[in-house]
Amino acid sequence: MSARRQRGEGGISEYATKSGPRYRIDWAQLVDPDDPDAGLMRRVRAGFTTKKEAAAALRAELVAVSEGRSTRIEDTTVGQYAHEWLDGARLAETTRAAYSKILRLQVMPHIGDKKIADLRPAHLAKLYRDLEDHGRADGKGGLGANSVLKVHVLLGTILQAAMHDHVIAKNPARSPRANPPSAREVKAERPDLQPWTIEQSDRFLTWSAANHWLHPAWVVLAYTGLRRSELLGLRWGDLDLAAGKLAVRRGVTLVKEHGKGERMVVGPPKSGRERTVDIDDETIAALRTWRAEIAELGFQHVAAGEHVFAAETGGPRHPERVSRIWRNAIKACRRDLAKTIQDEAELDQLLPYTHVHGLRHAHISQLLAGGAQIKIAQERAGHATASITSDIYTHTTPTAQKDAITRFAEQREAARRERRHPGGIRAAE
Repeated sequence: MSARRQRGEGGISEYATKSGPRYRIDWAQLVDPDDPDAGLMRRVRAGFTTKKEAAAALRAELVAVSEGRSTRIEDTTVGQYAHEWLDGARLAETTRAAYSKILRLQVMPHIGDKKIADLRPAHLAKLYRDLEDHGRADGKGGLGANSVLKVHVLLGTILQAAMHDHVIAKNPARSPRANPPSAREVKAERPDLQPWTIEQSDRFLTWSAANHWLHPAWVVLAYTGLRRSELLGLRWGDLDLAAGKLAVRRGVTLVKEHGKGERMVVGPPKSGRERTVDIDDETIAALRTWRAEIAELGFQHVAAGEHVFAAETGGPRHPERVSRIWRNAIKACRRDLAKTIQDEAELDQLLPYTHVHGLRHAHISQLLAGGAQIKIAQERAGHATASITSDIYTHTTPTAQKDAITRFAEQREAARRERRHPGGIRAAE
């Protein structure tokens, strides 16, 4: 364990990110430069791309400490501490980008310049009500309860770190007077999922088998419940077609940063954990056909490290382009279906519009409607807990309760028959 820093001391440490090594500096300074007896606090800055850059920043901070110019703790603003915390936090790139966006759009314009020591629960409550009223970045109204709750959770985490750093005595986000949106409000705003039925999924896949070049990808999504990111992260080495198994080891996500454009990131699955999914004969056949077609371009394209649904130039496909391909496929399928019917409402019954993530919803909902245990659905979905699966999906099957009570009645009647005729009808005869 490293020794506690003394005033005027500092250090540099290296840490790994998906973009390469980064450097963090830390140093000790007085909590109050005018009161040496108030004790020391540890300060941290991170995100330096070279050790030389980090060393220069550390020297500047130590000079400021020695000259009494270091930032007084009571003068630290919410914005200053939030960015300092974000720079030093170990986060996935997608998470870091999401947090940065929340801070830039929802926090900084409202309380970024406020001294963190002066922040009170009432200030947070007002922030949340303002965001609900006019918090959209495009100026077209307020944010939903779930978006505001994300702001609250992030601020709570940052303020808890500030408390541990002795920057504040209490975390105002932990007070009930902060009054963030409740879980009930978030759930009430959640749109009801209307996933495809088995018949609707089969109708589209029958069409795509004959008409769409990316049919194998739609089969994988519809019959495994993978996320789009996980589909694009699949490599040939993840498939064991002989055993009928597929390993989910990574995902491909799109990171968009303000002023920096976008980039694709290959990282762990959303849950952070790998999983293995059993696949059926139809999925195996579709993947074997796809592999044979790709191999015609050269066997190097089906090597273990190559992406199953790679871009034409190699590497993973762009997630948003895959979604665009999906939308065009749905439109084309509906156009063909419309040739045989006259009523738009009937078309919506045959094949309603859904986004590519809808294939995942359809698979998990169909499993549950077919009587699969919630634990099995959770494992295939890659959810952290079965309660997440239950909360999202058990209300999506309109006949679920009726089916359950029907099965209960059948089991009850079977038990009664067994009591009346132990050993079965033949034994009673």
